[in-house]
Amino acid sequence: MALEGILAQLQHPAWHIRQQALQTVCGDPQPDWIPRLLPHLNHPDWKIRDCLHTALTQLCRQLEPPDHAVIVGQLLPYLSDPHLTVQRAVCEALAYLPDPRTIAPIRRYLTHPDPYLRRTACDVLGQWGDPLFIPDFAACLSDEDEAVRYLAVLQLVQFDLPDALQALLRAVDDPFPRTREMVAAYLGNVGGDAAIHALIHMVEDIDRLVRRQAVAALGQVADLRATNPLLERLNDNDLAVQRAAAEALIQLGSVSVLEQMLRRYHYDEIERVIQGLRHMSNRLKPHYPNLICLDCLTRFRWRGLYSGFHYYGRFLCCRTCGRLNTARTQITEVVAVFDLSRSDPRWQDDDRLYINVQIDPQLYDFDRVEILNTTDEAVEAFCIRVKNDEDEFRRPNYRKIPVFVHCPLTENTMICRLQSSAGITGDTIRILKHTFGTVEVIEP
Repeated sequence: MALEGILAQLQHPAWHIRQQALQTVCGDPQPDWIPRLLPHLNHPDWKIRDCLHTALTQLCRQLEPPDHAVIVGQLLPYLSDPHLTVQRAVCEALAYLPDPRTIAPIRRYLTHPDPYLRRTACDVLGQWGDPLFIPDFAACLSDEDEAVRYLAVLQLVQFDLPDALQALLRAVDDPFPRTREMVAAYLGNVGGDAAIHALIHMVEDIDRLVRRQAVAALGQVADLRATNPLLERLNDNDLAVQRAAAEALIQLGSVSVLEQMLRRYHYDEIERVIQGLRHMSNRLKPHYPNLICLDCLTRFRWRGLYSGFHYYGRFLCCRTCGRLNTARTQITEVVAVFDLSRSDPRWQDDDRLYINVQIDPQLYDFDRVEILNTTDEAVEAFCIRVKNDEDEFRRPNYRKIPVFVHCPLTENTMICRLQSSAGITGDTIRILKHTFGTVEVIEP
């Protein structure tokens, strides 16, 4: 088919006709089509424009090496086109036409204000796979766009070189978890002292997938310096991390490590810990049910301890984190407060702990809600979170036990006090009644 006919089909409003034209381009590419396709890259219809960009990329991908130099010369002027969409399309097409003339203009795109162009330039230079670009990728690790940083790491991991390793060690604390995960996988492949120290740091990452990858990488390195960090990960709150830690310890292949595991989990050691926890639990018992975890702000509950068919008794601990040494015995009531006039997230007054919901929107084991100064949107958002709360302890208490006006505050009472100066409407009051039950309006 003649190029004019293909161009007409590529710009046809019907999707299936454009796809047929693309198949024609891919099935029988001709080098002389490219210069005649370039003037149409800035078509006003974005669907047709994307189709033309795809056609240009497919044509450049299937060109024979002898034709590269001529086509690159035709594409280079369009890197200075005033339209960003044209620059992006040409830059993507040049990824399949490695030529020294394109290095300088594509490198300049790494600092371009448009993040998409920076991503495209990083991807294009990475496809060429030249260690010459390692400093460029290292500079991209400081980019404000997380996709650019991710692509820079993706390019750096293909080089088993000291410069690439030094650059990637800077990315172990990157804000984007998937970037850190990729760095952990790379460090497991290269090994070495620097990689081991970085991985030991990463096994405590806040993201569970990063921790799991770091643990697996330490097993791949198989260095005994990772023994203690891996043993600690056996108590990780994520089951997949625990399993990865067990597999990594097996990969260490050391009898000494096995002995440490047996000593750590020997019955005498376990019994000693159990006795200490039982003593701590007995000391907390007189303060139950007013115990609250300082870290989680959730109540303490009795929990049975089992090991196989053996029962070791009940312990008072935080129902969320399971710890005993985080208990606060001086707090008898936790109050959720809506107060725009205060900037502190929490404060304590005698035996009451106040949580400013305006600053800290998380749901805790509240005993009461006080609305002093807020907006309808804030209260409604709070009610939505309460409705969507899946906590097995809190959820039944929101509506199962009603809120009574002037009812004495007990463990099973949730009182919502609404001051008339709060600045919220009657609709919000009805939402509160529907969520919590009775709403008491306190006149000033």
